Amino acid sequence: MNTGIGIHLHEEQTTVAVVVASGKSLRLMQLEIIPGSLWEDHTARQKLLALSKTWRKACPRVWATLPTWRSHLAKVKLEVTDPLQIAQIIKYESERYIPHLDIEKVVIDFHIIQRRANSTKLLVSGMPQELVALYLAKLEQCGFQPSGLDLDTMGLFYL
Repeated sequence: MNTGIGIHLHEEQTTVAVVVASGKSLRLMQLEIIPGSLWEDHTARQKLLALSKTWRKACPRVWATLPTWRSHLAKVKLEVTDPLQIAQIIKYESERYIPHLDIEKVVIDFHIIQRRANSTKLLVSGMPQELVALYLAKLEQCGFQPSGLDLDTMGLFYL
């Protein structure tokens, strides 16, 4: 049986879902919508800290989503199909799509939209490292060590 926590960080609220997977079924153990900003609202941070104390031992996997509107998205076509090669070159290929940011200070991620014989279409996202670090620091202050981060809209790619 696998247990995990999903945390959606938003400017006005934080949503926490605790899910248990058993075989092919999922069971929602707890769903909390915590009003207020983690940046400004001490009560919101305290509620999230209390949830982490309740669930962190039983739920080693924590996945957090960040708000897409804080990122930069681009549809990119590469003349490459090997996923390892894509991962090696995507940061520098993305530079022309995110020209107003220093690419060395941006966290880049991608999802494959379409793969053909000689090319791959990707949805590329970029967020300043400084902003990602702030989100991680808030989560850590509240007792969570995320296994991974993604943008909230990217979850649709896993369906």
